[in-house]
Amino acid sequence: HMGLPPHFHVLFARQVGSLGLLFLDTRLDRALAGLEAQPSLMSLQQLEAVKQHLSAWAEDDTVAHVAVVSSLPLLMHTDWAAEIAYQFDGEQYSGHAMLQNATVQLLQCLMEVPKTKLLVSGDMHLFAQARACLKGRCVHSVVTSGMTRGATSLNDFKLYAYHFIVTRLTSQSIEGWRWSFQELFFGRNYAWIQTNADGELLFGGTLGPVPATVAGRVGHFLVTQFHAVL
Repeated sequence: HMGLPPHFHVLFARQVGSLGLLFLDTRLDRALAGLEAQPSLMSLQQLEAVKQHLSAWAEDDTVAHVAVVSSLPLLMHTDWAAEIAYQFDGEQYSGHAMLQNATVQLLQCLMEVPKTKLLVSGDMHLFAQARACLKGRCVHSVVTSGMTRGATSLNDFKLYAYHFIVTRLTSQSIEGWRWSFQELFFGRNYAWIQTNADGELLFGGTLGPVPATVAGRVGHFLVTQFHAVL
């Protein structure tokens, strides 16, 4: 990152019709902070910019809905599930013990604006649609990634096992937030977002075919049919 100033981030916002799209930087901003910085999802400078964008949209009658886009999921990992990812892959997800306070602070900022209806993220090589709530305030979440065969959990046993544990064998809660998965798919996918003629916010996923292998079919069956939570 030679030549880039400290706290440089690529946060940006766009309005498409009545939909406000806020793109967070949860990668570069953290990387430029350096190892000596306190672990966080983003710099205070970016968090302040997020608040300014949301505040402006809250007062803008032409914006009916806000969708927040982040490369990292904000509500998917418990602390121990995030710790596994950190130990084996060096990745700090939002549920990690060192990042939970920052995650809750960011979520509080996002949820202060009632127009915030949807969280969109990637990086997980699967499709996961969920609903997350805290004290009666709820938001929808979509995790999407994996447009190529080699980038899907159904084609990587280690990823599949980890994501099966995360989505099917652990509680789904951190710091009072609780979420439940409404749809899961570990194959190729992409998400879509739109507003209809009545101004309603619509979203979902376009899911690719299940691999024609025995492992692929069995893996898909387990993910869709197994609902036990420890």
